[in-house]
Amino acid sequence: MLEQSAKLQENSIFSDDDIQRAQTALVQYGLTSKQVEELVPNILNLATAQGEDLATATDKVIKAIGGQTKGLKTAGIAFEDTGSKTENLALVTEKLSKFQGASAAALETTEGKARRLENAFGDFQETVGEFLVNEGARFLDFFDNWNEKGLMGALSETAVKGATAIVTGK
Repeated sequence: MLEQSAKLQENSIFSDDDIQRAQTALVQYGLTSKQVEELVPNILNLATAQGEDLATATDKVIKAIGGQTKGLKTAGIAFEDTGSKTENLALVTEKLSKFQGASAAALETTEGKARRLENAFGDFQETVGEFLVNEGARFLDFFDNWNEKGLMGALSETAVKGATAIVTGK
């Protein structure tokens, strides 16, 4: 599902983090990963078409699957509760197809392009943060060694660790 969230971020105005939260909510509700992967693109389209955040749209869909169909009526989706989550899921999925393409169309707007840029910048920040955490730990180790062994001892130990990391790939 992580692959799906990254791919859907590229094709929608929603971040991969928001998409992963929606996926998680659906899994926690009891859907299989296959059902989630089929349903999430439809929820993205619903949220985009209705101008809602992804969490709100996901909540409406979960409630509809559970038989509380009122939330989707504002989106023009009406159906009777079948009494079966599986049958409700099939109906909801079918009815959501009316919003197909909404996410892609939103990317062509100025706001959509801005959201995509915001998402890309968020991914960049995550990458930089991960790098700083990993390399920051090495930097702190160097200074800890410097305090214990002096500058030359710290440089020697850091060089050995760096060479070992290059050779072992760790």
